[in-house]
Amino acid sequence: MKNIIMRGLAGLVLVAVIAAVGLYVVVYPRHYKADEFVALKLIAKAANQLRQSESRGSLPQEKWPYVIIDLYPKDVRVYPSGVLIPLRGFFSYESGLYIPTEEVSKKIEARKMPIYQRLGKGVYSYKIEG
Repeated sequence: MKNIIMRGLAGLVLVAVIAAVGLYVVVYPRHYKADEFVALKLIAKAANQLRQSESRGSLPQEKWPYVIIDLYPKDVRVYPSGVLIPLRGFFSYESGLYIPTEEVSKKIEARKMPIYQRLGKGVYSYKIEG
């Protein structure tokens, strides 16, 4: 009987470990690579149009351009400094694309900020942890 209980507990521990690793892989933020996006220029163009024409903050899905919808984002946030497109995230962890204004882009390049990685002209991968 004791042997059966120990095997059952070992099985539960194994399931918990597999679930934790799976959750980590799915939601943990990471930087993206340019080759993961076939339409970087179109994404940048759509984001810049949103920044120039839309209100600020989180946009409702019906206002998302098709090229952004195809990314399956968690949200699209428009700010005067640029557009954030979160693709992964959980609580205070988040990663996705950031399309800043030219002025902000120059500051990012000058400061070599590790939160951002340049994917193409005007498009950055961003990763926030905690």
